[in-house]
Amino acid sequence: MAIVTLAIKLHHGEERIFISFPYSKMINDAVRQVRGVKWSKAATQWHLPIEKAAIEALKQKIQTIAQLDTRILKKQLVERKQNAAPTLPLTKYSSQNPAKRTVNIRKIRPVNAHILPSMKQQLKLKAYSSSTISTYLNEMSQLLQALGDIPADDLQPVHLKRYLVYCLDKLGLKENTLHSRINAMKFYYDYRNSEKQRIELAMINKDLQLNLLKQQLSPHFYFNTLNNLYGLARSNNVQLSGALQQLSNIMHYVIVECNQQRVSLQKEIDFLQSYIALEKLRYEENTVIDMQVEGKANGQTILPLMLIQFVENAFKHGMKEKSEQNWMKVKLKIQDSNLSFSVNNSYYSPLSAEGIGITSVRNHLNLQYEGKYDMEMDRVDGMFSVNLQLDLT
Repeated sequence: MAIVTLAIKLHHGEERIFISFPYSKMINDAVRQVRGVKWSKAATQWHLPIEKAAIEALKQKIQTIAQLDTRILKKQLVERKQNAAPTLPLTKYSSQNPAKRTVNIRKIRPVNAHILPSMKQQLKLKAYSSSTISTYLNEMSQLLQALGDIPADDLQPVHLKRYLVYCLDKLGLKENTLHSRINAMKFYYDYRNSEKQRIELAMINKDLQLNLLKQQLSPHFYFNTLNNLYGLARSNNVQLSGALQQLSNIMHYVIVECNQQRVSLQKEIDFLQSYIALEKLRYEENTVIDMQVEGKANGQTILPLMLIQFVENAFKHGMKEKSEQNWMKVKLKIQDSNLSFSVNNSYYSPLSAEGIGITSVRNHLNLQYEGKYDMEMDRVDGMFSVNLQLDLT
C-alpha cells in the first residue's frame, strides 16, 4: 500500500501541511476532494491548513487506498508548540489598558542580537543614507529592548500593531518619530519575509534537483537491452526468460521504488546486479565483468540510482564491444553504516571520464551527503578507477 506523508512547510509566508505520495491517480483524486486542500504550482504538491479536522478528513478519504504517515508532522507540531512565540508583554498595553505607562527597557538580549547587524548590512546594500540607517537602527532597538527574551522573528502583525498603539497612546511619540519606527519595523520584517521565501525556494529547488537526478538512468540502456532480448528471442536462447525477469525487476525498481527519498541498500545492490547481468549480454563470454559484495545490508538506506552512475560511466567509456581488452570489476563493501564502493575498468575514451553521470553523482552527494563522503577518481595506463567512501547515517 502506498505511503502518504505529511509535513509542514512555508507557503507564501504561511505554514501549511504538504502532502507527499508516489503518483497515483486514485490517491490524487481522493486528496483533491478533501475540504480546504489547495494546489501549489511551485512545489507541485497538495497542501492543507494545520487543522485536526483537515487531517482526519484526508485520512478518511485515502484509508482504503493508502497509508497515512504522520510521524514527521507530529514531530514538527511538537517543535512548533515548543518554539511558539510567547504572549508579547506589550499586548496588554492598549488604549483600554492604561495600567502601565512605561516599557521595561532592557539591553537587547542574545536571542535578538543578530537583528541589528543584519538590518544594518541590508540598509547599506539598499544604499540608504547614513542618517536614515542610524534612525532606523535606533528605532528598531527600542522594540528589541522592550521585547527582552522574546524572539522578534516570532512576532505576528497583531503584536506589532498593539506595540505601535502603545507607543502612540501611552508613550505619546510624536508623529515623525512614530513614522520612523513604523518604517524601521517594516523594513526589517519585509527583509525577514523575503529571506524565508528565499530559503523555501532553495528547498523546493533542492527537491527538484534530486528528482531530476533520480531520472538519469540512460535510455540507451533500455535500447541496447531490447536489442539484446530480440537477438535472444530469434535464436531461442535459454537466457531469454532470465533476462526478461531482470529487466522487469529493473523497471519496477526505477518506476516504483525510486519514488522514495531513500531506498533499501539491498534493493540498490540487487538493481546493480541485474543491470550488470543484462549489460554482459552485449559482450563475449570470456570478457571479465565482475561484481563482488562483502558484508550484509542490514536495514541501511541510500539515495536511489546513485551507484549506477559509476557503472554506466564504466560501460560507456571503458567497454568497447568488440575488444579483447575489455574488463570491469565492481566491488561493494558494507561495514555497519559505512559503504565502500569502487569501480575499476579498462579505459579508451580520449575525453574526460567525468560525464553527465558522474557530475550527477557529485550533485547528489553534495545535496544529501555533504561532509559524509569521500570520492577519488584516477586514470593510469589504460585503467580508470573510482572509489567512494560513504557514511549512510
